[in-house]
Amino acid sequence: MLNVEQVRAACEAGAEYIITPTTSREVIEETKRLGMAAMPGAMTPSEIEQCYRWGADIVKVFPSDNLGISYIKAVRGPLFYIPLAAVGGVSLDNIREFFAAGVCSVGIGGNIVNRKLIEAGDYDAIRDLAAAYVEKLQ
Repeated sequence: MLNVEQVRAACEAGAEYIITPTTSREVIEETKRLGMAAMPGAMTPSEIEQCYRWGADIVKVFPSDNLGISYIKAVRGPLFYIPLAAVGGVSLDNIREFFAAGVCSVGIGGNIVNRKLIEAGDYDAIRDLAAAYVEKLQ
C-alpha cells in the first residue's frame, strides 16, 4: 500500500494488516485508525524509529539480504524495543540467522512462490518449499 486510498480499499475488502514497501506516516496512521496492524518498510535506523513512533506494529527492514544479518544485529542494539521483520532475500540458507539476529518475523515471497513453479503448475513443489521453511525453524 502506497497511499491512504489503497489502505481504505484493503480494509473494505477485509484486510487485517497492511504491509508497505515505504515509510509513510499517513499510511501508518490510517492503517491504525482503521484497526489494522501496520508493517511499513524502512531501511535506516531513523526510518525504523519514525515508523515505530507513528504507530507501526512491526517494521519491515528492506531489503534485508542487501543490508545483511550484521546490519540487523547492529540496528537491534539501540532499537531493541522495536519489532523488526526481515524481508527481501530470506532463504532456507539464512532464515535461522535472521531470527538469531533478533527479528520477530520474516517475509518470504519469490523464494517460495517461485514464478517458474507457478508457470509449470507445480503447486506441490511450492507447498514443499513452504514446508521446508517451517521445518528449518523447528
